[in-house]
Amino acid sequence: MAPSELAALLVGETSRIEWKQSSDASYLLPAVCALANDLEGCGQPGYLLIGVDKHGHPVGATDDRK
Repeated sequence: MAPSELAALLVGETSRIEWKQSSDASYLLPAVCALANDLEGCGQPGYLLIGVDKHGHPVGATDDRK
């Protein structure tokens, strides 16, 4: 993926773009399922960006498992 393509994914979350700061499966699995369901029926790929905070800033992934 080109840096410009990645930058475009950091502009905002949509029904096809999810940001998750944690790599914990309890946060990732619901997002993966939502993207896989393609509720819009657009047939386009979904993107799950791990290590991105809720403001779209790359922060590195954290593992919140205790």
